[in-house]
Amino acid sequence: RIRVMWLNISFPNQDQSEVQVEQNASYKELHMIIKEHCPENINRNALNSKYTIYVERGSRKVFIDLDLLQPINVTLENDDILVIREGVPPHVVNKEDGKPVQVLDFTDEGAHVFEDNLETVLNAYTVRSLPVVAISVAGPFRSGKSFLLNYLLSYLQNDGSDSAFEHVNTKEGGFNWAHGIERHTVGMWMWNKPFVKKINGEEVAIILVDTQGTFDKHTTMEQNTRIFALSALISSKQIYNIKERISEDVLHHMHLFTEYGAMLSNKLEGRKSFQTLDILIRDWNMDSFEPGRVGGNSYLNDHVLHVEPEDKEEIRSVREWLRECYEQLTCFLLPHPGLVVSRAKFSGDLNQLEEDFAMCLKDFVNDTFNEGNLNTKKIGGADITCHGLLTLFKEFVGAFNSERLPEVSTIYEVTTRLSQDALRKEIMSEYEGIMESLVSSSQFIDEGVLNDSYEEAVNTCISTFDNREVLGTAQSRAALKNNLLEEMLVRYTKYQELNRSKDLFRGMRTPVVYGVLSFVLSFLGSAFSTIGIGSIGTLLMVLGWFALLLALVWVGASWLGNLVSLRVMLTDIAELITLNSKEHLLPHVVSLGTKAMKLAMTRNQQPQQPKQQQQTQQ
Repeated sequence: RIRVMWLNISFPNQDQSEVQVEQNASYKELHMIIKEHCPENINRNALNSKYTIYVERGSRKVFIDLDLLQPINVTLENDDILVIREGVPPHVVNKEDGKPVQVLDFTDEGAHVFEDNLETVLNAYTVRSLPVVAISVAGPFRSGKSFLLNYLLSYLQNDGSDSAFEHVNTKEGGFNWAHGIERHTVGMWMWNKPFVKKINGEEVAIILVDTQGTFDKHTTMEQNTRIFALSALISSKQIYNIKERISEDVLHHMHLFTEYGAMLSNKLEGRKSFQTLDILIRDWNMDSFEPGRVGGNSYLNDHVLHVEPEDKEEIRSVREWLRECYEQLTCFLLPHPGLVVSRAKFSGDLNQLEEDFAMCLKDFVNDTFNEGNLNTKKIGGADITCHGLLTLFKEFVGAFNSERLPEVSTIYEVTTRLSQDALRKEIMSEYEGIMESLVSSSQFIDEGVLNDSYEEAVNTCISTFDNREVLGTAQSRAALKNNLLEEMLVRYTKYQELNRSKDLFRGMRTPVVYGVLSFVLSFLGSAFSTIGIGSIGTLLMVLGWFALLLALVWVGASWLGNLVSLRVMLTDIAELITLNSKEHLLPHVVSLGTKAMKLAMTRNQQPQQPKQQQQTQQ
């Protein structure tokens, strides 16, 4: 006899579905069964690549790969709940070693997004819900951006230990770079495995972004503007890598690049459009400012950005634009690494470089990842998750591709929408956390207590909403608030259903209803037969037996676990009978039964009459 297993499938924002599968079936066979039960909002063809499937074993999750050939009973047990959630599953992410992947390419027709690569980085299940710290490196081509990124990468890979700077081969296993005069990095690249770290006790995901160099012979000024602006829009910290000093030409180019930012800031209700710009000056050789962070900040604020009343308007405006764009402007001075870097055999070993350069580079990397300097990506004051950055990235690229250079209002609309969406997700996450902590236990909660807890959770979440800043008009904010209240009410009905499923009496309501109905019909049938109306009595008795049969069918189907649709239909009919019997059916049944009993009693008290007279009375 083939033994079967019953599994409950929990799809996102859907009721659970129950499926039957043979215990020795493979995961590939289970894959086909689950696909048949997928709701319309699930991409069935991407079930095992864009969705993560797991079962909970105590406090840990056991992830499932539906392409395996091994039997399911190796991992799964009867009545397990298979949870299906959005996010690239671990078995897909872990197939690849850590490496840079291209997420964007710039062409004459516009920017092209490599969506599969982007989703692998930002939509991985283990990080998609974490706040993101996005660190990008931008600057002129052939200025050593990828070389620098590999030291940042090594620091993260070695958890900040001293070994992060020992024998780093930046030509192998990291971001690609090469000697020569031609550009090497094209488009935008990300490290494919975000690093999960803790900032102030909270887990965040750190991603590293390498961008195409500007001012090469292949790119126009418009493309340079797109590259820099997009890098700034998606980053929480943008490192601008230049050589020797901040000249007026550099400031002029940055003015062009950040023109979007300054205009956007005027629409962002007093907020800056970009977060942190850290200007890294390579090959510093001036004695007036010491290499490092202190000297760099002094050089930036006291010399480069300092203005005098007699300065020309053009000089003043460029500096004002920069201050309007960024929440924080910093600078770091890095001395020359030595002539060894120009040799083709150089592999990036820090021990081969000048000692003062090596010390300053260590200081820069350590300072970059100092907990006080790591800020999550924010929009409108709200943290953006990895999945939120995925949406942000595609939205901004779409805006830049929609026209030659998009209107600032277009960028503002995208930013506002994403700001409100981030706040909505934050509020709903808080609400679901409160409610799921109530209904997660196996105990049934009195519905009055559950309703009071729901109202308290709503008040708590709305209080959080009122204390958060969000972009948009007062009207759009009010609409967002109403949508949240409606969404919380819809989710509450799901929690009610989950709670009711734990009520033993409620779970047996369907067979009880049919059992009571069978008794009532049989009683009425007997009453009518007693008073001599045999045809009606027989019909009622048959209906009573049929109701009893339905109760037995429901119990049998529940015990076996199959005939799900029939069980649902019988339950719905039982609920309908319950509701109607309270208002309409029960009073009539009681009245009819009382009359029948009175008539039967009267009939028994009367003297015997001739048969012909009895038939006439009947």
